[in-house]
Amino acid sequence: MRWTKVLCIIICLLLLIGMVYFISIRKGDKEASLAVSNKTETVMKTKTKEENKKITKIEQKEKMEEKNSKTNEQNKHNSLFPQKEKVANSKENIKEENFSLKNKEDIIKKAKAIFHKEKQDNKNLSKDDENKNLKKQNEKKLAQKALKEKVELKIKEILSLNKIEFETAKSSLTKKGKEIIAKIAVILKEHPNLKIEIAGHTDNTGDEAMNKKLSEERAKSVKEELIKLGIDPNRLVAKGYGSSKPLQKTDGKSQANRRVEFIVIGE
Repeated sequence: MRWTKVLCIIICLLLLIGMVYFISIRKGDKEASLAVSNKTETVMKTKTKEENKKITKIEQKEKMEEKNSKTNEQNKHNSLFPQKEKVANSKENIKEENFSLKNKEDIIKKAKAIFHKEKQDNKNLSKDDENKNLKKQNEKKLAQKALKEKVELKIKEILSLNKIEFETAKSSLTKKGKEIIAKIAVILKEHPNLKIEIAGHTDNTGDEAMNKKLSEERAKSVKEELIKLGIDPNRLVAKGYGSSKPLQKTDGKSQANRRVEFIVIGE
């Protein structure tokens, strides 16, 4: 009885060991199968990649060959008519150069025409301005001359009726002489911008040096009297000429030669 139990236990143990072994074998087979499957799949993927790369290289090679073929055809086509294209390009360049040159010439001509016109206009304007200035200067001179003649004529009219008298052999004015100077002062005040020369003259009686000195002193006396009457001294110049400028040259002793003149010398 005892050995029977032992035998049963041994059999059970053997069965258990057998089951464990069987299960382990099954598990190992499954793992091996899975490993083989994974390896197979990896190999397949690798092969697929390599095949794809080969296909891509083949396609690239075909495209490159096609491109080279087209390039060769184009080069062949271009090599058939190189001279014609060169001639055409040369003609086109010549046309462009001629057109550009013509444009430059036209621009230069226009610029020259404008410059010439402006120069002529400036010349005309300058000439017109010069003519205007000359005209103004002439008009001014004529006006000054007319004014000078007018003033001198008025003074001569006064002096033709009454001479400026001095005391005998002296430069002192007489009463009548001062009255005449007062009349002349009125005319000078009407034309305040005129400068006047007071010229003293004598006849040739006596020493010439003395006559010149006497004429100067009489001219100064007239100037001082005009200043007293309100005439600006800067407008007056007194000079003595002695007997060097006689009005009558018969004998030089004429009373007409002893005189005082008023000459307009400017503005």
